[in-house]
Amino acid sequence: MTVLTWLLWGVAFVLGVIAYIQDLSANRWRRVVLILLMVLFMVVSLSQKLLEWSQQRKAAEEFYSQEIVRVFQKDRSKNAMHFFTDRQGSKCVTFALEHEPIPNTVKLWEGGYAAPPITLAVSSNTVTFRYSAYTDYDQYRSNPLLYQMRYFPKKK
Repeated sequence: MTVLTWLLWGVAFVLGVIAYIQDLSANRWRRVVLILLMVLFMVVSLSQKLLEWSQQRKAAEEFYSQEIVRVFQKDRSKNAMHFFTDRQGSKCVTFALEHEPIPNTVKLWEGGYAAPPITLAVSSNTVTFRYSAYTDYDQYRSNPLLYQMRYFPKKK
């Protein structure tokens, strides 16, 4: 893609130089030639924009493909979750993740609705949330709704 980008920039530069030289020269070129050069310049400029848009879209798809979605199943998640009550009496939950997350990307869907509790801390691969809906694992297990977390892992 970079070869194509440089080629388009080179063609646009050459067309600009040709237009500048034509403007400085004493002899005037035919109107048809000038219109063709202008159309060619516009096509090259549009191609540059389309190529840039395509590269940005590909980079975004590559970035979002790295997002990890973790659903905490009730029969397999007991060791990955720790429920506790903090000093203020708020119910909290800590999750152990497989990868260390980028702190600002962690989103928790608690009980099936997209209203994440407040993230207290992200420390290596553990994330702690305040204002959990559950006080312990048995209460979580008795509820039909699951925790779901989405995050981007830190690159090593």
